[in-house]
Amino acid sequence: MAATCASWAAGHHLSSLGGLATKLDRLEKQAALLEELQEEKDKLDLIKAYRGGQVLSEQVTELKSYISAVADAELDGDDSLLAITAAHTAAYAVQLIKQSPEPGCLPSKGSQVLCDLAAATLCMLSQRSAAYEPLANAGAIPALLQLLDPLQSPAAVDNAAKALGNLSADVACRCLIRSGGGVGALVRMIKDDCPDTMQASAASALALLAARDGVVQDSLRYLGGIPLLVELLNSTQPNVAESARCCLCALKHNNHRNAAEILSALRSNHDLAKDYWRLKDALTLLDETPSATLLGCHLPASRSNHSGVKSPRSRAAQAKELLLEQVCEDAAREVAAAAVSVADAVEDEVLRRKIRRAQQPLEALQSSLDASITLLKASLAETKAAAAARKAAAAIITTPSPMVGAYRPSS
Repeated sequence: MAATCASWAAGHHLSSLGGLATKLDRLEKQAALLEELQEEKDKLDLIKAYRGGQVLSEQVTELKSYISAVADAELDGDDSLLAITAAHTAAYAVQLIKQSPEPGCLPSKGSQVLCDLAAATLCMLSQRSAAYEPLANAGAIPALLQLLDPLQSPAAVDNAAKALGNLSADVACRCLIRSGGGVGALVRMIKDDCPDTMQASAASALALLAARDGVVQDSLRYLGGIPLLVELLNSTQPNVAESARCCLCALKHNNHRNAAEILSALRSNHDLAKDYWRLKDALTLLDETPSATLLGCHLPASRSNHSGVKSPRSRAAQAKELLLEQVCEDAAREVAAAAVSVADAVEDEVLRRKIRRAQQPLEALQSSLDASITLLKASLAETKAAAAARKAAAAIITTPSPMVGAYRPSS
């Protein structure tokens, strides 16, 4: 009876081992299919990333062509051609900014570089008076206001603020900036939660707007910008403090209400009260007047021609050539940096995906090997137990009983 039970148990264990082996084979096949599916998905992702890099590279090349056309038109001295090329360049840069994802969720480094390059292009165009009207018609001002966000890159915000400050020299552009909420957006960028570079650029743009428009002076006071600018006077960064100082000086120009509020803000600032020399220096700005450059009188042609000085036309041509060389160098440097950044981003993404794709089969193989070793150990233990049970049953069957010898009849 015991032998029969042992044999039945051994057969049951062997059948269960056979079932486990079948399940193991099925799992291995499923793992192989999943691995092939993941490999196909990785290939598709790599193809998408490569195509995205190609699109970015094509956009950078096209923008470079537009910028080169603007440089050639300015070098030729034809204002009509400059206006045409500037209009097309501005329209394409605005298109790139509008197509960029929301700030804080950019999919790749290449998209951020492309957005920065578009903002730098609009800033470059805003330095030319012939491009004011094309920029306004192309919708550059709403696009620039879109970039005034703390989540954007410092380079994009810096170029956008500088472009708005340059465009404030034109009355139509200044009205578009006011109506589009540009003053409020710039005031938002001088708060203490923004980086120093953003604060300096926004304060400079506000200084140019306030020096040229009395409505901006009152709007800035209503929006609470004066206490924020006074607080920037305590900044350890010289460019931030100087930009805030220029903006406050422009705000009080021919505006008694702003001057009174600036004085009140200076007196009530606790940080300035702790530093006598900084407070004294801040109070002196109440007696200063904005510079001619800040008020917009920065065109060489508007200055009087003294004896022994070059004519305004020659000086303008010389300044134009120097500015053109600088713009061409900056544009070429930015385009090259953008192309290199896009290529590096695509290369890093491809390498990362290749490494991850190579690691996944190894991890799956290690897991399957561990599972196989565990099952083999379990089956070996069960086989040993079955063999021991068989051996014990055989020993019980082959061992003679002592009672049989005791009752054996005598001859």
